[in-house]
Amino acid sequence: MTSINRIHSERICVTHNGKLYDVTDFSTKHPGGVEILEKHAGQDVTQLMLNTDSASLGHKHSKTAYSILNKYCIGYADDVNKNAPLQTNLENLRVRQSNWHPSFTDEKQDDLIDWNKPIFHQVGFLGENYTTWVHQPVDRKFRLFSSDLFEFFGSSRWWMVPIYWLPISLIAMWLSYTLLSQRNDYIFKITGYQGIEIDNSALPIIVISGVLLWSLVEYSIHRWVFHLKPPAWSPFLIRMHFLFHGQHHKSPMDQTKLVFPQMPATFLCINVFTIYCIILPLASALALLSGSILGYICYDLTHYYLHHGTPTTAYYKSLKTYHMKHHYVNQSAGYGISSKLWDYPFNTLIKD
Repeated sequence: MTSINRIHSERICVTHNGKLYDVTDFSTKHPGGVEILEKHAGQDVTQLMLNTDSASLGHKHSKTAYSILNKYCIGYADDVNKNAPLQTNLENLRVRQSNWHPSFTDEKQDDLIDWNKPIFHQVGFLGENYTTWVHQPVDRKFRLFSSDLFEFFGSSRWWMVPIYWLPISLIAMWLSYTLLSQRNDYIFKITGYQGIEIDNSALPIIVISGVLLWSLVEYSIHRWVFHLKPPAWSPFLIRMHFLFHGQHHKSPMDQTKLVFPQMPATFLCINVFTIYCIILPLASALALLSGSILGYICYDLTHYYLHHGTPTTAYYKSLKTYHMKHHYVNQSAGYGISSKLWDYPFNTLIKD
């Protein structure tokens, strides 16, 4: 183990079943956080990855985890020369790796699509293979569109969420206040009942209600829209599913495929606002929309943090583990992201 520790002094390496893995480049993407890999660097993690009661890793790793791990295999642990410099060892190991048979790492080649070409058009022809394929996560980046303009609008960085949506929320709030200042709204009107009168003093209550309502909207969209299985006979619907959510499940560690792109998010926002307008007068609907957008901002930033942050509180540590199970263990449950609240009444809680 001394020789492995020599490499670990500058790289994060672990051994598993006698093979050596350099996971330095993967460490910042590790679902359990970089500190877990640093803690066990230079060690044999074979039993830790199998142990469901492990206090240090906390869960049994999925088949996907082993598939991703194989990508970082650089040789056999016994091949490390304890007297050689770090760089010499790494170069020798990679030379040997280049001569291996592909089956050495048990890596399954995904020949359903050509990763070297934009894949948005390709996924439409996966048909019955799409659902299984999209729920087999990979650790790689890919391009969606041939057009640079389309590619820009098909992905998003986390900081675009508040930059784009916060002004829209504030504008909706201001419009609601302006309309309520001109005349009061009456909500929940039915025959023989004029409804509840709403003036601009009720604006904070409606906005807060929108924030709370978002948790249900988040759950509903995630479960019944994003995880709706597209029909195999429709390339269009398969592509729309991949654009809206499938791309994130296929590459959950890609920072540009994590938060919801602004263009499709705007489409969903218009539909949600239309429903609000059917139920409520315009001013109240705008206030509720403003609160829902604030809730959405908190949700998407939380989502990003769960994937790429290092939680320090028990709540967010639990939430991170819970969401990772949704990606890597059970994609048919655990639809709550910023909260598990609605997984309880809808019986979709991922049990420990």
